[in-house]
Amino acid sequence: MAGTAERSAGSVSQSVLDDVLVLTLTPAAASAGTVGGTIGGTVVLTADVRAALLAAIAGRGAVRAIVLRGTERGFATGTSLDDGMQGAPSLADLCDAVEACSCPVVAVLHGAVIGAGAELALAAHGRVASEQTRISLPEAGLGLLPQAGASQRLPRLVGAGDALRLLTTGRAITATEALVIGLLDHVVEGDALTAGLRLAASMPSPVPVSARRDGLRDAAGYMKAVAQARAGARHSPLPVLAALADCVEAALLLPFDMGVALEAALQADLAASAPAAGLRAAALAERRVAALPAALAAAQPRLVGQMGIAGVGAGGSAAVVLALVALSRGLAVTWAEPDRALRTQALQALALRQEAEVSAGRLTPAARDADWARLTAGESFASLAEAGLIVVPAAGPAAGGETTLAATLASVARAAPGVPVMVVGGHAGAMGVTLPPQARLSELALPDGLAPVAGATAVQVLRRIGLPPVLVGKRPGLGVAVVMAGRWAVQALRRTGLGADQIADALTAFGLPETDPTLRDLRRAGPGDPAAAGLPLTSADIVQRWLAALANAGLAQLADGVARRPSDIDHLLVAGHGFPRHQGGPMHLADARGLLVVRADLRRWAALDPVWQPAPLLDRLIAESRSLASLNGR
Repeated sequence: MAGTAERSAGSVSQSVLDDVLVLTLTPAAASAGTVGGTIGGTVVLTADVRAALLAAIAGRGAVRAIVLRGTERGFATGTSLDDGMQGAPSLADLCDAVEACSCPVVAVLHGAVIGAGAELALAAHGRVASEQTRISLPEAGLGLLPQAGASQRLPRLVGAGDALRLLTTGRAITATEALVIGLLDHVVEGDALTAGLRLAASMPSPVPVSARRDGLRDAAGYMKAVAQARAGARHSPLPVLAALADCVEAALLLPFDMGVALEAALQADLAASAPAAGLRAAALAERRVAALPAALAAAQPRLVGQMGIAGVGAGGSAAVVLALVALSRGLAVTWAEPDRALRTQALQALALRQEAEVSAGRLTPAARDADWARLTAGESFASLAEAGLIVVPAAGPAAGGETTLAATLASVARAAPGVPVMVVGGHAGAMGVTLPPQARLSELALPDGLAPVAGATAVQVLRRIGLPPVLVGKRPGLGVAVVMAGRWAVQALRRTGLGADQIADALTAFGLPETDPTLRDLRRAGPGDPAAAGLPLTSADIVQRWLAALANAGLAQLADGVARRPSDIDHLLVAGHGFPRHQGGPMHLADARGLLVVRADLRRWAALDPVWQPAPLLDRLIAESRSLASLNGR
């Protein structure tokens, strides 16, 4: 294209192509002197980046249009969790300036378009995307509203039903989905810049989204969708859902500026709410877990296309789950078990699990057959030599009739020297892994002296098969240890004569799912004896005693070096043991209650059961005027 001139401002690179100003959001690492952070190579719209964009738009000169674009990794991102999202100019300032620009502004989207990036795209006058684009507005997952008017712009384009679906779920949609509902103007294969330049040049004048009514034409259908969302919000502990229904309703009934003002006012209330604090704590805990220690992050993991399983043993059920998820993610699995009967039993269990997935519609028969074709089973551990990672179920039989786990590990080491080995449940000196009940993550213990490449390989494989690990010290089982303390507290309350139904109702109201083992046991226990004295406790009292036991056990695990940080405990319980996400986790809640208050509570209740005997670490933190959050790092 003719007529190209280039300069850079902060993390915004500028060029002029055929009288169209192209502003490219450039990751900081890609250009010396740039500002702002990146996530996965996608620019975060920090205050510095926002200022650079505003300056570029204000100083655009005599161009007929502007195109905003990112790199091949993504357009832009930014949520309330990201550093730099506060401060001036605000995201709303930037979006308002883009929408008010006197020449057409077109957003060219590719890759990840998340949160603030999606809001910036909505403020543009047109949107073009490549097929690889994924768009999401995840703020509701943090208990918050969009930051810059998306609750008003989005329904004006796509209507109430689709807007509420995107805003309440935070689910990323494909470019094709976005085109169908009216969020995008065009979707193209490959680089969308040419299409974006063409659209920008074809627009005689800007048409702000705030002035569009594409999604508002069917007023009756619009209000029906709002009413349905509001009815669903009544059954949710998250106030953000009702607030989103109010905002989307305002997009139809109020002028744009008043709708934006409502969004900002509701956002201020939500930001101060306990559910938003809990959801933010849970999200930050998830981020911290994903950040590996320096040695692991720097290690180059082995390329793993095949996972080995050595034996069945007492950890056979976990081995079946690992085999199932590995096969479902495209890995080959070699299962070696010297005992033919045990081997047959394990394969039958795996087949039954696959058939259950097919019956539930989560697995097609063709995918099941393809998975089965990648499975090899035999008696010799020598077949594991080609595996990139080997899993050994705890207490499994070994070759030659030996039955100890140590003998199994020795046999595997001889048969497959140099291949990293994970033990289900852990073993002294060996890398250990365990799966919490919900099996959406794993616990991984890395022994002292383990080669970083072995640990990095285990992390890579567990992430690939959808079981991202929480690193723990010594042996895995951190989550179970904390959860069991809560069960002991429940048993202690039962011994006082408190009814099982009263305890169960309190925990259910707190948000514990009915599938939780503690709740199931309580429900099976029945209503109890109405004449039993019991402690005169309210539901809040019961929950506080249960939470205190969980947090106290977490403190003991931290002191013993099993837990790396308090937020890891919270993440394990939320993602692996059914703790309600909007509550954040027991360590988060202990901090919110105040460690002095928690200690006073524990001291009062310790005479009832040792589960409430305050952990020594609690005294140390209080003496040093430190919070649990101070142990989390960044």
